[in-house]
Amino acid sequence: MLLLTVLFDDPWWIGVVEVHTAAGIQVARWIFGSEPGNAEVYAFVQGEFTRLLDGLCSPVSLDAAEPSVRRRSPKRAAREAARSLRERGISTYAQEALKQQQEAHKQERKQTQRERRKQQADARRAQARQRAKERHRGR
Repeated sequence: MLLLTVLFDDPWWIGVVEVHTAAGIQVARWIFGSEPGNAEVYAFVQGEFTRLLDGLCSPVSLDAAEPSVRRRSPKRAAREAARSLRERGISTYAQEALKQQQEAHKQERKQTQRERRKQQADARRAQARQRAKERHRGR
């Protein structure tokens, strides 16, 4: 039996590959880095997965029984997924940091734009006053 588990092992997302055979169990670990999407996991399975399987060490015998593959009800799976999202939130720490950085940049940009518009308005007002004075003097 071949099993790939993707989990968060602080600070990275990792994939744990388990191969259960009659001789024992073989395990390998792959570091994804940031939270992998479906496309990234699929690309891993298509490419690096086979190389990772080729590099596995000899099987290790464990006294523990094979993990039971029990089918969960869809409603229970949905409840557990919602619960884990509530606990962890929908984004990773890196995404939160990027969001905060973008928000700070946005506020800074608003401030500089406001100052630039004020300077332009002051310059237009001064130019209009100058033209009015010149017209008043008859030039």
